[in-house]
Amino acid sequence: MARIHQNKVYNNSLWSATEDDGVISYGIRKSTLDLLSGVSQVELPIKGSVIDKGQRLLFIEALETVTELESPVCGKVLDVNTGVIDDPLLMGFGDDSVWLIKIKPVYS
Repeated sequence: MARIHQNKVYNNSLWSATEDDGVISYGIRKSTLDLLSGVSQVELPIKGSVIDKGQRLLFIEALETVTELESPVCGKVLDVNTGVIDDPLLMGFGDDSVWLIKIKPVYS
């Protein structure tokens, strides 16, 4: 298992953890999920796709709101947590530990 050496928070909504190999895992902060009660749908990028900085990283639909978060980096989507697509309530368990997307950044 790769060791995580850096953690960041973006817009008080999105957390990230960078592993030794440079892959960044992203997830939604628990405090944000608490505000988005009743999450009913999650959309994530397609595994293998390339995402640009500022492009929609994820989409969350809840009872009273729709939220889109932008990608803070440009890179290739290495993996997506399909479990949260099938059951969005999985995001609400525990703390800031449920990753949604893993990206290998491309720096130009």
